[in-house]
Amino acid sequence: PVMQIGILSTWAKESKLKPLREGSYANTSNARLREVFGERLADQSEEQLSALKKNDIAFYDEIYGYKSKVGIEQFGNTAPGDGWKYRGGGITQLTGKKLFEKYGNYVGVDLKNNPEKITDTDTSLKVSAKFIQNSLNQGKSYIQNRYGVSDINKVTDPKLAVQIATNAVAGWGKDTRGRESETRALGYLSEIKSLHDQIIAKGIDFAKKNPFGTGLAILALIGLATFLFISLKK
Repeated sequence: PVMQIGILSTWAKESKLKPLREGSYANTSNARLREVFGERLADQSEEQLSALKKNDIAFYDEIYGYKSKVGIEQFGNTAPGDGWKYRGGGITQLTGKKLFEKYGNYVGVDLKNNPEKITDTDTSLKVSAKFIQNSLNQGKSYIQNRYGVSDINKVTDPKLAVQIATNAVAGWGKDTRGRESETRALGYLSEIKSLHDQIIAKGIDFAKKNPFGTGLAILALIGLATFLFISLKK
C-alpha cells in the first residue's frame, strides 16, 4: 500500500531509518531550542539556558523529565535522569519511560530496565511497527474526520499518506497538517518512494547499497508494514 511509503518517509524524518538515540542539544542555538520546546524553557534566562543545554541529563530532565508537566504526565518520567534515560530512541524515536515499558512488553524486551536495547535493529523494527499499528488503529475516527479517509489501505496519494503517518507518530491530539514535522517528512517522500519501488523490484542486493545505509532494515520495514496493514483489516 501507498501508506508504506508514508510511514517510511515519516520514520526517515524521525531517524533516517536508523535505530539511533536522540542526541545532545549542547550546540543547538537557544532560539531554536525555545522554538522547539516552547514553554518548557520559558523560565530559563539566556544565560541559564546556555549553561543548561551543556548538561545533557539536566537538560533532558527539563524538557522530557520530572521537571516538566509533559515529562511526568505524557512520558511517565518521574525520577531524576529519566528524561535522558528514556529520550527518543529507535526508528520511530520512541520517547518516555511509559512507552519504553509498554512497547518493550509488546515485543518481549525489557526496555524499561535496558533502554539502550531500543537501538537493536530487530527490536526497533518490531517496536516501530507495533507503535504505528496501534496509533493507526486508535486514530481511525481522526483519520476519517481530519483527512476524509475511511480505509488507509486504499490511500493512493503519497503526500496524503505522509500526512496521516506524521500525525500518527506525533499523536492524534495534535493536528500536524502544515507543521514542521509534516514538511520535513514530505522532504523525504521522493527519495523514499524511489527507494521503496527499487527495493521491491531489485531486491536485497540493491537494498544493501541504499543511501540510508540500512537496506536490510528497510526490507524488514516493508515486510512489517505489509503485515500490519493486513492485520488492520481484521
